[in-house]
Amino acid sequence: MLAHAASAQGISAVENMCGRPHELNHLSVPAACFTHPEVSFVGLTEDAAREAAAAGGYGAQVGVVKTSFKANSKARRASLASMRCRVSPGFSSAVCVLEDGQTARATVRASLLGVGGGTLVAGPAVPRRERCS
Repeated sequence: MLAHAASAQGISAVENMCGRPHELNHLSVPAACFTHPEVSFVGLTEDAAREAAAAGGYGAQVGVVKTSFKANSKARRASLASMRCRVSPGFSSAVCVLEDGQTARATVRASLLGVGGGTLVAGPAVPRRERCS
């Protein structure tokens, strides 16, 4: 997490020194713990998203979507080979703002646990940084 944040802060500092105004959104900086299995996340926590929605920050409901890495044969194979036992290859979850109670309008949090989680977190981090869903 420190390297990701320091890199983003360095880019922001150089942009501002060059006269190009740049404000760093810390919620768009991914965090990763390169443990075994890898843990990574980006964005608001589920509780913070619910508080913001309740306070009118989103004007919508908050939903959570969870999925498993079971369908990813590479993650399953790597998990079995490295752990030498039968363990789950990992899972991911996303906290989304729901537009009409069912349709996801924007992802405000992504969490990953499993093989390659530190790398895969870049996928949801880019839309957070660019402020798109």
